[in-house]
Amino acid sequence: MKLTIIFLSTFLLSLTIHGQSLCYEISKGEYWPFDSKVKNIYSLNGEYSFIYIKDSVEINNQFYVTRVKKHKNGKIVKSYFRNENGSIYYYDEKTNSKSLILPSNIKKGEKWESADKKWEYKITDLDATLETPYCELKNLLEIENLNKESKKRYQSFYKKGVGFVGLNVEGKPFSFIEPNGKVEQKDFIAFGCENVKGDKQRKACTNKKIIDFIKNNFKNPTPDIHGKVLYEIIIDTTGKVTNVKVKESEGVSKQQIKSGLKTLKKLPRFIPAYSGDKPVRVLFSIPLTFS
Repeated sequence: MKLTIIFLSTFLLSLTIHGQSLCYEISKGEYWPFDSKVKNIYSLNGEYSFIYIKDSVEINNQFYVTRVKKHKNGKIVKSYFRNENGSIYYYDEKTNSKSLILPSNIKKGEKWESADKKWEYKITDLDATLETPYCELKNLLEIENLNKESKKRYQSFYKKGVGFVGLNVEGKPFSFIEPNGKVEQKDFIAFGCENVKGDKQRKACTNKKIIDFIKNNFKNPTPDIHGKVLYEIIIDTTGKVTNVKVKESEGVSKQQIKSGLKTLKKLPRFIPAYSGDKPVRVLFSIPLTFS
C-alpha cells in the first residue's frame, strides 16, 4: 500500500485587522459601481481580479459595460453588465437576454429570478457585517442566491462605493476582497521550521513534517482497498488543529476514513498564521491517496 499526500491550499478564516485605511470605511456611492479600479479577490478556488472597461459593447440593441475577470493562472473571462434606471443587469449568453442581478428597489425581502429561472435572489440584510482575515466590513447589502437545481445557497455581500466584497457558501467563507492597503501575511509553521530562511523553504519544511507525522502514525486497516480522501482541518489562532473533517472521498473504506481522521486530530500544535501582527485561523486541505 502506497500512501500519497498532496497539500492543496490554505485559506485565511479569521478577523484580524481593522482600520479606515484598509477596510473601505469611508467609501460612498452605489452598490454596483462601474469604476475603473482593479479589485483583487481571494477565493478558495484561487485569486482573481476584475475591472470594468468604460468602452461599451452593443448587444441586442442595448449597450453593456465589459467586466474583465483575470484569474491567477492567466485565464481571462469577460462578462457584460448594464445599469438600467438603477437596476443592474448582466447579459446571459444561454438565454441571449439580460438578467437582473441587482434591483433598483433595495429593500429587505425583495425577491427576483434569473432569466433562465435557475436562480432565485433575495435581499436578506441592509446592514450586514462580513469578517475577513483583514477587515470587519460593515453596513453591507447581503443577497442570498439560491440555486434551484442543487438547492445550494450562496450569500453575496456588497458595499456602497466598492461593489462586491465577499461571498459565503452555505454560510461559510468562500471569497473576499483584498483591503485597500497592504498587509503582510505569514503562513502557519511547524515547530522546528521557524528558523529556516525563506517563505518557500519554511513551507516545504512544514509540509515535510506533516507528511512524516502522517506516515509514521497512520495505520491502514484495509490495505487492499484503494481510493482517495480529501480532509479539511482548521489551525486556530493558537496553532492547535481543530475541526478535522472529510470533504470528499472516493473508493475508500469507512475504516480508512476513520483512521485518517484519528491521525490528523493528533497533529502537533503549530506556530499560527499571521495577518499583520494578529494571529488568524486557516483552513488547510490534505488529500490522501491509497494506491
